[in-house]
Amino acid sequence: MDGHQTTHRLMLPCAKLALVVACCAVVWATDQAGPGERAAALLAPTLGRPVFVAPGGGFQLVAQMPGLTEPPAIVLVARQAPRHEHALVPRGDVTMALRDGGPIDVTVPINLPEQTYDLAIRGPGEPLVARHCVAVARVDQRIRLVHLSDMDIGDLTAPRLDERLIGEVNLLAPTLIVATGDYLDATHPSREAGWDALVDYFSRFDAPALMACGDHDDMTLYSQHVAPSPIGVVDLGCFRGVVLLDHPGAPLDEDAAQISWIERAMNVPNDDRLVFAVANSRLPNLLRRWRDQGQLAERVRGARLGLWLAGGHTDWDGVENRELIDAAAPLMFVGTHQSSSATREGVTGTSHYRVIDLDRGRADVLQPTHEDRQPPASLPLGSLELIWDGINDGTAERVAFTAVNRLPRRATGLAATIVLRNPKQTRPWVLGARLANLTHVGEQSVCRVVFDLPEFGSLRAVIGIGSAPRMPAVSVDVQMLASEMATIQLTNGGDEPTVVQPLVRLDGMNLPYRLAEARTGTVMAYTLRLPPGKSVTLEAEIPTEGLATGTYELQVYLRGGPAWWATSKPVEVRGPN
Repeated sequence: MDGHQTTHRLMLPCAKLALVVACCAVVWATDQAGPGERAAALLAPTLGRPVFVAPGGGFQLVAQMPGLTEPPAIVLVARQAPRHEHALVPRGDVTMALRDGGPIDVTVPINLPEQTYDLAIRGPGEPLVARHCVAVARVDQRIRLVHLSDMDIGDLTAPRLDERLIGEVNLLAPTLIVATGDYLDATHPSREAGWDALVDYFSRFDAPALMACGDHDDMTLYSQHVAPSPIGVVDLGCFRGVVLLDHPGAPLDEDAAQISWIERAMNVPNDDRLVFAVANSRLPNLLRRWRDQGQLAERVRGARLGLWLAGGHTDWDGVENRELIDAAAPLMFVGTHQSSSATREGVTGTSHYRVIDLDRGRADVLQPTHEDRQPPASLPLGSLELIWDGINDGTAERVAFTAVNRLPRRATGLAATIVLRNPKQTRPWVLGARLANLTHVGEQSVCRVVFDLPEFGSLRAVIGIGSAPRMPAVSVDVQMLASEMATIQLTNGGDEPTVVQPLVRLDGMNLPYRLAEARTGTVMAYTLRLPPGKSVTLEAEIPTEGLATGTYELQVYLRGGPAWWATSKPVEVRGPN
């Protein structure tokens, strides 16, 4: 993201690294198993401990199938329509490895579509399935995290998971969802059904999830549905996420075995990945232990620990545990407002989330205000929205949508997935966005389009097959004559007359403008007919009252065509003294 954002300098750039994940938590859990009878189980990867792998790359799975006599089929399954699956190629004696409890090295096809898959092992009896746990993606030096904090579903004011979060988070095209525990409230009327619903919910995000265990979470159900162990790592490109078991019922600084494991996981020789920690506790007990030992600065730097994501119901206020967090600088500490409608412990009753872009040693945080608040505030649900024109279910050959940004910050790297009916598998055209990924599945095409949105701005995009509709061939040139006056020149570069309706916006307001060549008053939206090769100049005054001093985006939209978007120009506004 760029434009109005908060940038936090973290630690240490990193080199390009292979995308093969070591599932430390699962190995730890398997080591604790007794010698008795073992049940069939897929132990790694899992919903809350995903693996990232590039197309054509490999990863390691851990599973146990006692009594297996012949090799099973190992496949990746895309559940969301159109459903498709792909066989994986294992190495070594798979039958023996599964009888003994793994691990098994597998390779994914080179042409595998980039998305997040279920992993299934199909042998005699019921298949073993781990939901939404294999992310096929090329990940390197830049990732986007979305943090979801305590949900407490089953509370009287949060009877179910917030469905609206799924679409809004998916619009952000995250690399990884980070969830910091307390998923179900202790008063949930049916905890088994609640955990089943939680698995389905997290499986509908476009990205996989790294999920911590909280003090409200049943450890047995967590191990069945999320991960066998409450601790573990996920490696993705230049980054390593370390999830900890640290909550008021199990403070980490009293767990010597876990601390030993953490220090090994964060200090891999010749590994310069930037580490981020994920835990439920609001108090970073690991940092407190290191401080009490007089080793905090040394440990943080040696572990390349740059980001700490904590649970809780509210944004971190910059005061709680401030002395400890300051002593761990340049580590960035993040606490995010509750991601559900529950009204407890000072929350608003509106779900929130946080967006953090990590780029080597830098963290960019999208904020809901013009001011760079420290610490940054999280985003309320409704900050971004994608509105479909019709149904996006693969039955139409043309689909349109409007994307809306209600934040006073530019939002970049957004994405939408469109499924078109396309029996001939022709390449679709796109207006208003860019086609980033295309997968043909039978008579349908799955299209991933990407785009940016200016502050308080929007766009309308259309994608389809066959003949593309004609767009007005009008160019837009924005110039500032003075600090309070902008000129907008519109030029018809086509060979036919065209009709457009310009809108000029600043900070979410439509600005009145006038035609420079005419002696008329100002208008908000003027319908213009431009002959071929002709230009027209608009003049708009930049208001200062009601605006704080700062940089804003002056936006020009040309309505009237099948798609529209903003031509933007930064404007320095000097607010009233």
